Amino acid sequence: MEFKEYYSRESIIKYLCKIRISYSSKRHKKQLLNNLVHKDNHLKKSNDYYDEEIIKQLNLLLPSRRQWLTHNSKTHIKCKNIVTGKDELKKINTDDKNKQILFHTIKRHEKNKSKYKYQLELDKFISEIENGIDNCSYKITTPNIIPEVKETSKSKIKYNIQKNKKIECRPISRFLLMDRIVISLSNKFLTNLLDNYFEDSALAFRAKKNEEEKNHHLAINKIIDFKLKNSSVDLFVAECDIKKFYDTVNHDLCFNLFENLLEKSQSNCNSTSIKNAKYIFKEYLNSYNFKDVVKSKESEKSYWEQHLHPNKKPINGKFPWIEKEISQNDFYKKNINQNIGVPQGGALSGLIANIMLDKADKKLKLISNLFYVRYCDDMILMHTDENSCKEAINIYKAILNDLLLFSHPFESSFYTLNKNYSSKINLIPIFIINWFKNHSFLNQLNLKFDKLIKNIFPNYRIRKKKSYNLTFKHSLKKFWNCKSKGPYRWGKLNIENNTFPWIGFVGYEIDYNGNIRIRKRSLKKEIDKQKRVITNILIRISKENFRHKTSRNNAIYRSALEKLNGMSVGRVRPYNYKLIENKICWVDGFRSLNFNKYSKIQLKKLDRHKYKFLNTLRHKIGVEKVEGTEAEFDTKNIYKLGKMFSYFFHAAEKKHNV
Repeated sequence: MEFKEYYSRESIIKYLCKIRISYSSKRHKKQLLNNLVHKDNHLKKSNDYYDEEIIKQLNLLLPSRRQWLTHNSKTHIKCKNIVTGKDELKKINTDDKNKQILFHTIKRHEKNKSKYKYQLELDKFISEIENGIDNCSYKITTPNIIPEVKETSKSKIKYNIQKNKKIECRPISRFLLMDRIVISLSNKFLTNLLDNYFEDSALAFRAKKNEEEKNHHLAINKIIDFKLKNSSVDLFVAECDIKKFYDTVNHDLCFNLFENLLEKSQSNCNSTSIKNAKYIFKEYLNSYNFKDVVKSKESEKSYWEQHLHPNKKPINGKFPWIEKEISQNDFYKKNINQNIGVPQGGALSGLIANIMLDKADKKLKLISNLFYVRYCDDMILMHTDENSCKEAINIYKAILNDLLLFSHPFESSFYTLNKNYSSKINLIPIFIINWFKNHSFLNQLNLKFDKLIKNIFPNYRIRKKKSYNLTFKHSLKKFWNCKSKGPYRWGKLNIENNTFPWIGFVGYEIDYNGNIRIRKRSLKKEIDKQKRVITNILIRISKENFRHKTSRNNAIYRSALEKLNGMSVGRVRPYNYKLIENKICWVDGFRSLNFNKYSKIQLKKLDRHKYKFLNTLRHKIGVEKVEGTEAEFDTKNIYKLGKMFSYFFHAAEKKHNV
């Protein structure tokens, strides 16, 4: 397909319908919280302003909900069940159904030559996009920047507010509606055009084809296969992460690499398509410069006052950057006025990651018997020979230097001596310490506890509460915390031999026996998400708003339960939970997880925390007696439903027949 076909009238209308339904879905989720209290107490987020502006524009360009033609719309579709292998009717997702209805309504109005107000606005909107791209006159506006608190900083928010410390944020770019459509359709064209020139080792932001889809699950399967093929020999592993990748992409270098790829693909489409696509790509780069667009906002008080925490206090934030490394780089010393950084949240940024790092993918492919995969800016490589692994690391570092990118320093020693280490013999038993603490005669004698213990037990050390690994001589905390590491031997833990049992990649951790578990950070993220759902509800019906509460307590509880179940295992029901495919949920995101003693503990932990948070909600709001159909979702009966809503059942038992 030529570029013009990607921004045709029909393509633009379809994309507008997609955005319209996605905003309806978001608004519905937010409204579930607001419905708990009177409309005067509805909560507004700091980024609602941007959403409201786009929604107003969508209302002008698309038919109102009352004008939708819902008759003859399909509710089910025929498909094959993966589990049973039989054809069956599957209910169409509500969002997909609404997209079809909205698109069908617009096409029917055009066919009937109706004269609705929105049609004139829609015609102007589409012609402005088409003319702007055809004439190479379209201008992409600088995006609005929304600070998103990093996962590592979310747990420290209360502490940082008390100490008046700045919270690390990620700058998320939000483009205007027209810009968003132009960028997305251009990305779709360029991804399909250039995809064949990228290596199979690049697994992120690839074109969807009929063959096996490239994603992070494929990366895990490839790692397991490589390990099985080389089960009889030692494997040496290296991991690499790039410092602030999106914020340090050099515009000139990126555009030159992009032009080189376009030259190779000239035979696949006409010169007009190449010219127009090149223009939009250049406009995308010109619309953003990290130093001017993001870093300049860090010192603006008015900017941070607009963006609030859930507790309605302004975010005292900062956008961390590697300004020191950039200023010390030889190239940037000679070329001061260089545009750096691409928008996080823009559709073309994913393609830019593949364009920039394609050189590294091709170079490392030349090393024989090297296993190498890359997901966006994270990479992992393995080899049976340690020297070949070191060679690959040096090549990768050299290429990053040529690309004006900065990797985290590679660590070669991954453990530290435990300062609190003591053998089991030298630890004073807890019951002895507690006995001394509980006796008041110490206060009467005015003796300090530590002094007294040293006098009575001169050769013993006091067990400290913070030191949970006193009996381990070495701490592996450094191994898990360092971003770039290697080479190290992948096998049974042996610190002296530099051998470690686990490797981490794209949210998973894999051990040398092929056991796959969830990364600690990913597990914590899901538990925090569960907690956030319940906390948001409790905030809405706090003492201040309790008298404005409009929903029954059981309705509130049921809403929370369905929300947690939907985000964990999907829309399951008693009649289909054993056969249904888990889509658009946490279980689907971790479908490469296999059943083992580690994943079992983690999945049980997720189930336990989910019901713990639900119990907290039940005790806070109280329960009411329910009858009839609502009794199925009663707080007492919910535990009898057991594995129907269980992480463990859907992620392990159902798939692996445990």
